[in-house]
Amino acid sequence: MNIISKLKEFLLPEGPSIVYIALNEFPFSQHDSIIKLLNLTIETVFYLEVRCIIGGEPGWKSLLKYNIKQFLSKISEEDLKFRKRKQLEDDFFLIEYNPDVEDFDDIYEGICKWIFPQCHCIVHHGSSTMTALSLTAGIPTVIVSTFPEQVI
Repeated sequence: MNIISKLKEFLLPEGPSIVYIALNEFPFSQHDSIIKLLNLTIETVFYLEVRCIIGGEPGWKSLLKYNIKQFLSKISEEDLKFRKRKQLEDDFFLIEYNPDVEDFDDIYEGICKWIFPQCHCIVHHGSSTMTALSLTAGIPTVIVSTFPEQVI
């Protein structure tokens, strides 16, 4: 199954609200910040019971799985009992940036144009492209700048 088919399945309307979080512009030198933001994302998805699409870097799939397991190991039975959706892993969809694919930036932009109108909120790094796409979709947008030149 290719990424588009998997994404279509994830976007089926009978699930909870979807939040898109673009973490794919963080420089690797900010590794600790990435981990903190990823852990905050996992916690937010858990307690709000939303689904989350993450734009991430290559290799983040194992990082996401590991951090979800770590988070779940610290959660009380009380918290788990009140959560309707039991499989936290199923609430995440990761789109990994792939610089080896020709025109990946254009493909990624096309995917964002398609999925943004189906999301309830977008959190991104503040590039002009992501800002334009999220505002065009007409949904709430939160900008978390990652570089000094992205200050708004």
